[in-house]
This record gives sequence, structure tokens and C-alpha cells, in this order.
Amino acid sequence: MKLLILKGLPEEHVYSQFANALQGGLREIGHTCDVLERPFLSANLLPLVQELEAILAKERHNGVVSFGCWVSGPRYGDGESIYDSLGVKFLGWAVDHPIYLDDLLAEGPTGRFTVYPNPNLQRFGRAIGVPGPGAVILPGAIPATPLARDHRDRRWPIVIAAVYRGPPTERPWASLPGNQIRLVLDHITDCLLEDPEASLIDAWEGTAARAGLSLPELKALDPSFETLRLPLTFVRNSARYDLVRTLVQSGLPIAVCGSGWREELGDAPNVTYLDSIPFAEIGRLYGQARICINLNAGNGACERAVQAALSGAAVVSDRNSALSELLGEDQGVRTFHHGFPQGLIKILGDLLESGDAEAMGAFARGRVSTSGLWRHRAEQAVDLLGMG
Repeated sequence: MKLLILKGLPEEHVYSQFANALQGGLREIGHTCDVLERPFLSANLLPLVQELEAILAKERHNGVVSFGCWVSGPRYGDGESIYDSLGVKFLGWAVDHPIYLDDLLAEGPTGRFTVYPNPNLQRFGRAIGVPGPGAVILPGAIPATPLARDHRDRRWPIVIAAVYRGPPTERPWASLPGNQIRLVLDHITDCLLEDPEASLIDAWEGTAARAGLSLPELKALDPSFETLRLPLTFVRNSARYDLVRTLVQSGLPIAVCGSGWREELGDAPNVTYLDSIPFAEIGRLYGQARICINLNAGNGACERAVQAALSGAAVVSDRNSALSELLGEDQGVRTFHHGFPQGLIKILGDLLESGDAEAMGAFARGRVSTSGLWRHRAEQAVDLLGMG
């Protein structure tokens, strides 16, 4: 089999790291894989699509993979899919919530497939009409070191890597005209805060009667779902801020990786602040940690959690059923509610006191080593495309 991976962002970006890792995984299991590096977020896609068409026609690739779901539906002037015309299948690999991926909604070829990192995101994709079948698959882990060091030799008791987006502000829709839309968005936000997985599809379904709209009807009015993005983005940012602030104030020994947190929260004797690092280096950071905290599991890809598990660190994460299935609930990952920071503090305190973190890390590392590497993801992609 011969695949082409679209790579449209700088080398240090996580999507590009995934592209490189999947290429290596495909080659490891005996398939041919090329990578096309072009600015697929460009405003003028026509030259890129024309180049892509020429490459596919010449090289006779069987399928195209795009981690950003870019260029998912290019068509000729008569409306025929370029992929269909060339007999090429398309795999859009979503590593964020579908609501942020505009290209995911484009009408694709007959042989189009979508990968989601969470069952709730797949349900949302179906509800908004993402075409073609899909599957729930977490990203793979990229080996950073051949052996995981003993926990007694690790520098950091607890590590959290989190992007600083500033302190929470007033709900950004408070000034929108129309009382009804504000009430709807407030209700969605409350549902997201209460739900352990912060599932937007469940929040919407619990609010749809108030909105008086179905998701397809809302899509017709707001094709990019700009309005519906507001509560999810708000909850993501406010939950992250509250959790990091609570950790800093907890007295637990913790390293916070991410520029801006020190200036915002100030120094504390229990806290070490670390500058932001590219994803390619995250494995080395987690290799120095006994416990790693993963955030936004319900609406993200959990790539940090999988990488932390491979490093042998104990993973503590908010809820994602796919992550729990991979690592093993309680044995390989402990979960907390993103809306209740004190629950996280208790889990961390118990792990530090009991000394169970090393056994947890070893269990999760074993699970990832046997079913969570990019070689395994390559096998799943091949099977999904019906080429295994």
C-alpha cells in the first residue's frame, strides 16, 4: 500500500510530529508512505490542490492522510471529487474537537474516513453531518528513550504542561444581543462544567429544546459554529486556569511547564516554573516526572497523556473513555473531574503518600508499548481504509 500524508505546519507543531511518526509507523509495517509539506492553511488553495492532483496521478497513492483534515473535499469544476476520480481514499485525522475543524465539514469523496480521539467527538461529528464512516483512535506515542528510569531517580514529583491563555474573563457572550441566545449559551456552559467529559454533544442535546434548533439547522445559520465554539472555549480556558492555580496554591511539589504562568500566579516554595517546550521534547520532560497531569482529555487528543505513559510516569487526567480503555482505569490512569480541582489535589496527595505512582506508570507503559505506539496506529489506519 502507498499513502501520502499532508503536512501543513512547521516541523515543531504537534500535527507535523504526528505526520512524521505515522510515516515511520507505516514504513515499519511494510508500507510505502510519502509526506507532502505545503502550507495547506493558505488562503489560496487552488495551486496546492492542482499540485496534489498531479502528484496523486503520477505516484498512484492509494490514500491520503491529513491530521488537520485539510483539503478533504477538492473537486473539479463539474463537481466530481478529485480523490474519487483518481481512486484515492481520504483519511481525516481529527486531533481536536470537530467544531474547530472547518475542513471536516467539507463534502468529501466516496472513500472518506474520519478518526476522532473520543467517542463523544465522533457523536458530534455524526450529528453535524461529517460525511463518511469514522473510528475512535487516540494518537500514538513516540519513543523518547529506550528505558524508563526508576522513579527515585526522577527530578519532578508532579509535572503539568499547560498553555497559558490568560485569566478567565466574563462569559464572552454576555454582551450578545438577544436574551434567548445568552440563556442557551449559559446553559451549555453549565452542562459542560458539570459533565466529567465536558461533552459538547451532550450539552447541546440537553439544551436543544431551549434553542429551538437542531444542529443541522444551526449549521445552516452559522456554518463554522462560531457561536457554539464560545462556551467550549470558555470552559477549556477557565478549567485549565482554575486547575493550575489550585495546584500552585496546594503546597504539593509541582513543576508547571508553560510560559506565562509564573508572571500570572507568582512564585511559591512548592512550585518550579519551566518554559514552554515543543511537543518533540515532551517525552524527555515526562521521563523526569513521577506523576503527569493531563488536561482537556474530553475534547482533545490526549497526546501528552499517551506520551507520559510511555515514559513510565503515572498519568492523572480528566475523563476520556478512550484513554481509560488504553491505559486501564485506576491501574494505568486515575481520573478527576475537570470542574472540581480539589478532587485532583486529593488524587495527587494519595499517590505521593502511597508510593503507587511507579506501579501505575509501569502498567500504563506496558499498555502503550503493546497497543499505543504509532506502529499500532499505522495498522489501524490501514485497516480503516480497507487496505490491510
